[in-house]
Amino acid sequence: MATVSKSLQMLGFIKRCTRDFQDINSIKLLYCTLVRPHLAYGSCIWSPHYNNLIQIIEQVQHKFLRYIAFKSNIPLPIVYEEFESEIHLLSLQTRRRHRDLTVFYDILHSRNSCPDLLHQIGLHVPGRLTRQLSSFNLLSHKTNYGCNSFVTRVSKLAKNYSAQLGCFVGRNQFLTQLKNSVI
Repeated sequence: MATVSKSLQMLGFIKRCTRDFQDINSIKLLYCTLVRPHLAYGSCIWSPHYNNLIQIIEQVQHKFLRYIAFKSNIPLPIVYEEFESEIHLLSLQTRRRHRDLTVFYDILHSRNSCPDLLHQIGLHVPGRLTRQLSSFNLLSHKTNYGCNSFVTRVSKLAKNYSAQLGCFVGRNQFLTQLKNSVI
C-alpha cells in the first residue's frame, strides 16, 4: 500500500531527525503532524475491513510506539493498546471509526452538502411506538464491496450512537461523547 509506504518513510525521517531529542511529547507531535495525516486522509473512502490490512496500517503506529518506548527506556508491554492509552494515542482503527461517525453526523445535519449520500442513508421512522431503538435501516448487499461501503459500514456503527446522532445533540457534544466512548 502506497499510504503505508509513505507513512513509514516519514516515520523513518522522524526517527533520523530526533535521535538527540529527549522530549517524548515533541516526537509525538512530529508523528501526529507528519505521519498520521497520511494514514487518515480520505479514510472514509478507503477504510479497510480485512484484519490483515488493518494490521498492516496499525504496524506504522506500533513501530512508532516501539521507538517511543526505546527513547524513554520503557519496556514495551505485549499489548500495544496499554501503551497507546498511556501516551494518550488512539489506535488508527479507532480514529478511522471516529472520523466515519463524524462525517456521518455532518451528513445527517447538512454540514456536508452531499444529497446523494444522504439519500442512501436508510432512516427508520416507525409509524407507531415500537421497541426497536435503531434509527437506521441496514441495507442488504450481495457483494463484499457493498457490505463494507461507507454508508453501510457507518450505519452499522451508528446503531450504537443513534441517540447522539439525533438532532438534539450539538456537534461539540457529540464529539465529546465520541471521544469519551470506546468503540
